[in-house]
Amino acid sequence: MPVATSFDLVGCHAAELRRALEKSLKDLGGKIGGGIVFVCGSMSKELDETADLIRGMALSAPIIISAGAAVMTERGTHEHVSACAGMLWQKGHSVPFAMDIEAPNPITGRVAEVAKEAMSRSGPSAVIAVRELGTNPGVFDQMVGAPVFGGAVLEKSAASLVHEGKTISADILGLSMHGVGSAIVRVSPGCQILGTPEPVSAIDDNLMLTIRGTPALDVLRNQASSVVGQRPVLVAVDIGHDSRGHDRIMLRGIRGIHETRKGVVVSEPIKAGTKVAFAALDGNASTTNLETILREMNRDMHGGMPRFGFYIDCAGRGPQLYGEPDVDARILRKAFPGLPMLGLSTAFEIGPGPIGAAVHLFSGVFCLVYAPS
Repeated sequence: MPVATSFDLVGCHAAELRRALEKSLKDLGGKIGGGIVFVCGSMSKELDETADLIRGMALSAPIIISAGAAVMTERGTHEHVSACAGMLWQKGHSVPFAMDIEAPNPITGRVAEVAKEAMSRSGPSAVIAVRELGTNPGVFDQMVGAPVFGGAVLEKSAASLVHEGKTISADILGLSMHGVGSAIVRVSPGCQILGTPEPVSAIDDNLMLTIRGTPALDVLRNQASSVVGQRPVLVAVDIGHDSRGHDRIMLRGIRGIHETRKGVVVSEPIKAGTKVAFAALDGNASTTNLETILREMNRDMHGGMPRFGFYIDCAGRGPQLYGEPDVDARILRKAFPGLPMLGLSTAFEIGPGPIGAAVHLFSGVFCLVYAPS
């Protein structure tokens, strides 16, 4: 009996989705530990109907439902069509959590407090958040001590949590998996680094003024001088080394430049002293980055057995980055042949950051669930 099973349907109707869920449930022996369903295209506008269908099935575990720009399984990616993809697993149990932004206490502390009650120390937690949280620095910093992955939806109505006969919508929805095995989460940025990261020496809110004493605009022009064509240029923020001593980065957008002050406007404030470089989106570098992290994840299992995986990637990747569809899905399939996988393309990604979890842009976040050796 499989530990997990995935399904994908194009242009599906309620009856087809119900049959796919029933088949998955049967394949898993009739009982599940949790599930996730992703939708795209016109199905995104029918999220309430999808939630009603799943609630009516009275499944034995909570299910997250979320919309995005594209959905993926190990069989491939569906983009620019109405489609759904899902994953059910039969190990362990899942603990849901949900919260809204508007409340008397700061959102950052509440995220940590609510998530801490639900999270497993070894199993992963899936988080779906509204897009506006991407401009709230450090909102996921305190989600420390467990593997966290996820992404953003455009608005609260684009995600739901079905649990115990109820449908819940909130600014942040989460599902923590207990007893499914161990998990590794890694981030693969889709870019080529253009220079050596140097510390930010002066910043005024979102306006980065100097990098190691040199005007930020001069550094940008120098590092980006080799960029050919219309490739977007971003800020690569150094967030330290991984367990193998490799550099880790998170990407931030460039909102504009300030000619008079020779500064660069970034998508969110960066603390003085933080090392940054500029980076250009690049399909070849992106495939190399993803292949490298997947090889390392394979080694980091130390002989464990892969069970299933989740992949959250930026809607700005895919054919826009590579010039052809399904590139990331093929790389994932080659690295872990036969592994049940589920993926979604989102407005931003959530994965390991400098402290806990963090918001990433133009990146792929892969969560590998495995049985330790």
